[in-house]
Amino acid sequence: MFLTEDRLNLIKEKWAQWKNEDKVNRWKNSVMVNNTNRDFVVLCRRAGIISSDRLSVHCLRKGYGTNLADLNTPVHTLKSLMGHSNIQTTMKFYIQNSDANSMQAVRRLEEMMGGGG
Repeated sequence: MFLTEDRLNLIKEKWAQWKNEDKVNRWKNSVMVNNTNRDFVVLCRRAGIISSDRLSVHCLRKGYGTNLADLNTPVHTLKSLMGHSNIQTTMKFYIQNSDANSMQAVRRLEEMMGGGG
């Protein structure tokens, strides 16, 4: 995902070695995920992104789902876009109730009731 040409060549060499040694599962589970997350964290630091949460490439997925939810995407559509088989997964992990969303909902209710605040 975030590879220089030198890094890509090293990965190709390691992949060939592990493929010959029948260690492909180890590669998929540890090397690729850890390298991608490490590189993502480094790039976030370089970009000045600071978070109290642990940063990983999964943050991109969570942000995608949360942003779609904030845009009032119907939950069944969001479930489909996220590739979830169970809507509970979508609800539990990707739909966040932010203060801004709560305030917007209250404003809309006030407008409906004629409060206009």
